[in-house]
Amino acid sequence: MLILLVPFCPKPRRLIRRDIEDQIVQVIHVIDPEVIEISYFQNIAPILALGIGEETIRYLQGQWLYNTDLYRGESSENDEGDEYLNELPPPHAFPSQEFTLTRLPHCGEVLSIKVAGDYLPPAHEVADLKKEYEFQPSEIFRGQVADIAEILAREHAARASK
Repeated sequence: MLILLVPFCPKPRRLIRRDIEDQIVQVIHVIDPEVIEISYFQNIAPILALGIGEETIRYLQGQWLYNTDLYRGESSENDEGDEYLNELPPPHAFPSQEFTLTRLPHCGEVLSIKVAGDYLPPAHEVADLKKEYEFQPSEIFRGQVADIAEILAREHAARASK
């Protein structure tokens, strides 16, 4: 049984109800993604855009990316994981050359990330997230990672017009 509570926000609650009703998860296996980090503000960090092939971008945002349970890893007692985005040393360092992500399809909640490849640091960082943008913890966008600024603006505009 899955129970998630999101206070004061009707849209995510509706999406969570759909996930509970559907009783399905998405399992996405990724090999050799193109990874960029997106500059953040406030408490959304980190934010990643991963080109996963076929004009598809996996967008991940939030401090949940630091959750060691997500990777079945353990925090290091020393500073061993500091150079990795998720602060976990290999074999759990993320992003990686190969991984499997399991998520709820409607609300975007990520349930697990199974790292299977070597650590793949973001190629570069871009400042393309605007303060007014609101996205789920994980989303799938159509397009190329190089066009992430336009894609985020387009997605925001489409949602704001609803």
